[in-house]
Amino acid sequence: MRYGKSNGWLDGQPAAVTRSVGKGSITYIGAGLEGATMKAAAAWMMKEAGLKPIMSDLPEDVDLAIRSGNGKQVFIFTNYGVSPRTIVLPSPMEDVLMGGTVLSITLPQYGVAVLR
Repeated sequence: MRYGKSNGWLDGQPAAVTRSVGKGSITYIGAGLEGATMKAAAAWMMKEAGLKPIMSDLPEDVDLAIRSGNGKQVFIFTNYGVSPRTIVLPSPMEDVLMGGTVLSITLPQYGVAVLR
């Protein structure tokens, strides 16, 4: 991908570059992409890497970070939206912060849940 006209000194310069590295590749995108283009780029990169989303139905404003070690995983959900968000989990999970087993969680604005 290259920058189009009207970008001044960037006209015609690479906007995205992919290089082979070892058994894989790395792609650098040197541009701020709008929503639909960012989603398309992320979908392409995941397909190229052979990855599938763990939870594909998360609201756009909910972030999921996964931490792994010693054969265990912890899922950290954060709601960056202005409205509460409810997430239905793919299977029962232990709520590390509140205790108990949950099938879904509701996060207020800036709410966080830690599950395993």
